[in-house]
Amino acid sequence: MHDDIVSIRFKLGLWNGTVEVAIKQLISNGVQTDEFRREVAAMKAICHPKIVRLYAICTEKEPFCIVMEYMRNGNLQHYLKTDIGKRLRLPSLVSISAQV
Repeated sequence: MHDDIVSIRFKLGLWNGTVEVAIKQLISNGVQTDEFRREVAAMKAICHPKIVRLYAICTEKEPFCIVMEYMRNGNLQHYLKTDIGKRLRLPSLVSISAQV
């Protein structure tokens, strides 16, 4: 069904001219709107140095956007699938998981 079509795009930018940010845009036909808003609410409720920082949101009209801290090396899941991530030993993996 066409209502399930979702497009997520990432763009890079600067927040206040100094901080690199990723801008996540959601383009949807309506079905994913509530899910996107729940994700935003969860991100707003969390403030921790080990979790990506949320800077701004726009959910009044499409495209919906989340402006968040830019992760130069990608997300943890992506990192663990890289050659470096695959070579991590158990103590390092345990340390990483304890910090999440």
